[in-house]
Amino acid sequence: MASTDLKHSGGGLSRRRFLQGLAVGTVAAAGLTSCAPAADSGDDSLSETGEGSGAGYQYDWETAEGEIVHGVCPKNCYDTCRICTKVVDGVAVQIRGDKDNPYTAGSPCVKGQTYLDYHYSEDRIIYPMKRVGPKGPGAQFERISWEEAVQTVTDRFKEIIANEGSEAIVPYTFSGTFGLINGCFFSGVLRFLYRMGASALMPNMCEAAGVAALPYTFGSQKDVDPEQYANTKLYVSWGSNLSATSVHAVKYVKQCIENGGKVVVVNPFRIPLCEWADQWIKIRPGTDTPFALGVVKILLDEGIYDKEYVEKYCMGLDQLKAAADLWPAERVAKTCDCTVEELQTFARTYAEAETSIIQIGMQVNRDSNGGSKIRAISFLPALTGQIGTNAAAGFQWLTCGYWALNFDNVSMGTELLGASTPGGGYVTTWDQIKDGGYKYRVINITDYADVLNETGRYEGEPCRAVFVYNGNPLVSVPNNKRVREGLARDEVFVVVSDKWYTDTADYADIILPCTDLLETEDIHQDYHGWYINHNTPAVEPAGEAKTNIEMANTLAKAMGYTDPCFDDDIPALAKALIEGTEGANPIYGPNMSYETLKQEHWRKLPDFVPYADDLANGFATPSGKIEFYSDRLKELGLHPVVEYIPSAESKDGTPDLAAVYPLNFLTVTSKNLCGSNWHNIGKIRLLHGDPYLYINEADAAARGIADGDAVEVFNDRGVCNSLTAMVVGDDVIAAGNVAGLKSAWPKVMDGKNNVNVTTPSYTSDYGMGTSFQANLVDVRKA
Repeated sequence: MASTDLKHSGGGLSRRRFLQGLAVGTVAAAGLTSCAPAADSGDDSLSETGEGSGAGYQYDWETAEGEIVHGVCPKNCYDTCRICTKVVDGVAVQIRGDKDNPYTAGSPCVKGQTYLDYHYSEDRIIYPMKRVGPKGPGAQFERISWEEAVQTVTDRFKEIIANEGSEAIVPYTFSGTFGLINGCFFSGVLRFLYRMGASALMPNMCEAAGVAALPYTFGSQKDVDPEQYANTKLYVSWGSNLSATSVHAVKYVKQCIENGGKVVVVNPFRIPLCEWADQWIKIRPGTDTPFALGVVKILLDEGIYDKEYVEKYCMGLDQLKAAADLWPAERVAKTCDCTVEELQTFARTYAEAETSIIQIGMQVNRDSNGGSKIRAISFLPALTGQIGTNAAAGFQWLTCGYWALNFDNVSMGTELLGASTPGGGYVTTWDQIKDGGYKYRVINITDYADVLNETGRYEGEPCRAVFVYNGNPLVSVPNNKRVREGLARDEVFVVVSDKWYTDTADYADIILPCTDLLETEDIHQDYHGWYINHNTPAVEPAGEAKTNIEMANTLAKAMGYTDPCFDDDIPALAKALIEGTEGANPIYGPNMSYETLKQEHWRKLPDFVPYADDLANGFATPSGKIEFYSDRLKELGLHPVVEYIPSAESKDGTPDLAAVYPLNFLTVTSKNLCGSNWHNIGKIRLLHGDPYLYINEADAAARGIADGDAVEVFNDRGVCNSLTAMVVGDDVIAAGNVAGLKSAWPKVMDGKNNVNVTTPSYTSDYGMGTSFQANLVDVRKA
C-alpha cells in the first residue's frame, strides 16, 4: 500500500507515466490550480486571454471592434462556465471565460476553449437528413426538407399510436444540454412527449441514489458553496476528481492548503489532488459504507463527536451505534483493503477539524449500494456538528437543492421524477411508481437495453419508435451492446435530434438538426456552484438547425395538437421559469426577473449557512431532527439506519463470479470529455489520445501484459477492445482493480467498443439509479 503521507510518497516511473497519460487530470501538478492555459494548437483563438484568430479573423479581445455576448456552457459539468463570445458581422470570432465571474475566473476549461471548432465544424449536421441505406456503422444519409422530415416522423408516430399504442414510442434524453428549457429534466420538450402519451423516461443516469438518500438524513439537500473550500480547515475528496469534473473548483482547494487547511482523498484510484493530500486512503470499490461506519464507531467509542450538538439536533444515536458496532477497525480494514492506521488517522483528523467539508463524487452513488454509501457518509458531518454551523462546513454533493425556479410552469409530468415521494427527488421502488397513479408507462434509463429489446421487466411491451434528443445512448448507457442490438431492429423507427453523426445517429431513420450554445437562449443553474445563469444567443442558427423547443412545437402541431403551450417560445418559457405566477423565489435575492437576469448575465445566490434555518426551525424530517434512524426507510424495506450490502458484482457479494472475473473495473471521467460530448472534435481527440487501461503491475504480470500493449477488458456482457495498457504501481491503483476512461465514441476508434459494453444495468438501492461501478471483468492481451 502507498504511504498515507503523500507528501513523502514515492512515484518513480509509474507515477510519471500516470501523470503523462492520465486524461482524468490536468497536465502535471501545476495545472491543478485552475484550468491550464490552452496548449499551442495552431489556433491562437484558444489562448486563455482570448487573443488571436477564430473563423478567419485576427483580433485583440480588449481593443477590437465587435460585440461581446455573455453566455454559459450548457454541458453536464459541475462548473457551468460563464463564457463570453466576441461577434463581428454575425460571426463568432473568439471565446473566453467571463473574467468578472469568480468561479470561471476568465478561462474556460480545455473543452470550452474549442467551442469555435465545435460550432463551425464542417462535420456538423445543419439540415434534416434521411437515411438511404442500412442502419448501423457507415450509414448513408441525404438532405431533406423540414417539411418532409416532420411529415415522415409524425406519420409514423400516428401509425404506431393507432396500432400499438402511444407508449410504444420510447424517448431517450439526457445531458446534451443542461439548459432548463431545452434540456432533459424540466424542458418544454416534455410537453410534446407527455401530450403524445409516449413512455416516460426516468433519466436516472448520474445522481439518483444520492439525491434519494440524503433527505432521509436531513429532510432536504443543502450543499455548501464550493468557493468555501478555501475557508474550511479540512477538505475531504471522497470518490471525486475535481481535476476532471470541476477544474475551476481546484483553486479553492489550493487556497485551503495555503490557508493552513488539510486535504484528504478517499478514492481507489490516484487522482491529481493526491499530489497535495495529507492522506490518501485507497479503499476497495463499493466499500464506502463499512469505511464510513468504521469512522462512526471510532468517533463514538472515543467520544470525539459533538455530544451537545447530537443530543440537541439528531435522533437515533443508539441505533446508529448498534450499526457501527458491527464494524470494528480490523473488520473495516479487511473489507475495505485499507489499514487500521489509515482508518483511525482519518477519523481523528476529521473529528479534530474545526470545520470540514466532505465533497462526495457522483461515482460513489453509481453502484448497486450507492444510496447506502451516500447515507453512511452523511452521518459524519452530523456527528461532528458540521451541519448548519458554518458556511465552510458540511458536505458538497449537488446543489440542485437550490434550483428554485417555477418548473411546473414549463413542464408537464415532473412528478415522474418523484418530487413528492418520500425521501426526496427520486422514487426508490417500483411499488412507489405502481402506487403513484402515474398516467404514462414509466421506464428507467438503467433498463434501456431491455426496453429496446422488449425483454426483462418490459417483455411483451412493444418498442416501435425511439425519439433521441440531448443524448447518445450508444456511448453513455450501460450494457450498450444490447442497446445497439435494440436500435438495429428493423421494426424500431429511430428519430435523432443532434448536431453530429454520433454512433446513435448511425441508426436513425430521420435526423433533425439542433442548435448549439452560441445559437440557443436558455437558463442554466450550476449543480456544484451557487449560480443561476442566462445564455444569450451570439449568432443565428446555422443552416436549418432548430432549438429543441422549436422542434417540439413543430412536431406537436404536425401531430394535430392545438394546446396553447405549443405556441410558447423560449423567452416566454424563461420568463415563466423565473417569475411564474408568484414571482421569483426569494432565494435568488431582490429584484429578480427575466429581464434583470438577462442584464446581469449571472447571479450568485446570497451568502447563507446551509441548514442554519433548520437548526433554528427544525429539519424537514418527520422528527424535525437529523435522522440517523428513519422509519420511512424501514417502510420501504431498507435498513432504517444503514447496512453494508456488497455491490451486485464483488468478491463479497458474488464470490463465484469474482473467481471468473476477478478485477473491479472503474470507469472514470476524462477532463477532455463531458459525457459523450467532444470526442469527435479534432483538437480534443488529439488531447484525449488513445484511452488507457490503468492496471497494477502485479495483475499485468499475471496476464503477460506489458506497458503499451493493446488489451481487451471483458465479461459476459461484452468486450471492450479500445484500451492500451498503462502498467502502474500501488501508488496509482491497487491490485485487483483496473480503471479506464468513459465516454469515448466507438466510431472515432475504428468501431472498437468503449467501456460501457461491459457495464451492468443493475438498479441502485435508493433512487433506482445506475450501477456502472458494480462491474467485474478480466483483462487479456489483445
